[in-house]
Amino acid sequence: MLKNISNLLIATRNNIKKSSPEIGLAIGIVGIVSGTVMACMATTKLPEIKAEHEKLIEAADDEQVTPDEKERQANHNAVNFMYGVTLAKLYLPAALTMTASICCIVCSHKILKKKECNAPCIIYNACRSV
Repeated sequence: MLKNISNLLIATRNNIKKSSPEIGLAIGIVGIVSGTVMACMATTKLPEIKAEHEKLIEAADDEQVTPDEKERQANHNAVNFMYGVTLAKLYLPAALTMTASICCIVCSHKILKKKECNAPCIIYNACRSV
């Protein structure tokens, strides 16, 4: 029983190793599509965030609350920085997903190129032995 399970795991590992370029390419394609969907979903939230940012900018520019010009500029910069952080949090998951997907596609291509380069050597050695 244990021997059968061990043989099954070894066969599965070997099949996965042989098919790794195809698996990497499929994961890459799915990741690109899901990253695009994530970016589109993040874009639907953008008008709310932009409206909130404009309200905060107006509040930071109010002369009655902060009469000092330097303090008003510091508040303005802080609001803009927080807006940038909010946008980064909004789009970072999509960007990371797409980056990882592109890496999967490139790595699977490199594996396929190595297999392709080794194929003529294998054929040549097989023909020489005959």
